[in-house]
Amino acid sequence: MDKTRYSAFAGTNLLSKLRERGITEVHIVGVCTDICCLHTAVDAYNLGFEIVVHEKAVASFNQAGHEWALNHFKSCLNAKVI
Repeated sequence: MDKTRYSAFAGTNLLSKLRERGITEVHIVGVCTDICCLHTAVDAYNLGFEIVVHEKAVASFNQAGHEWALNHFKSCLNAKVI
């Protein structure tokens, strides 16, 4: 699906697709860890999804931001970072 905002949930029908399939866990991969991945994870958290972030499948142009986001996923969003 086409995405026009940082979060994959904003302006898309992702939520309805996940809900109609009974999906309760979202796996996060992609770029940028501290921008698009972060915004998608925050929206997923606020919508009640469990979050799994695949550390070797996310990246950023900013190493400090990347590391901060990985910590934020764990400490604030209760995500599993694997």
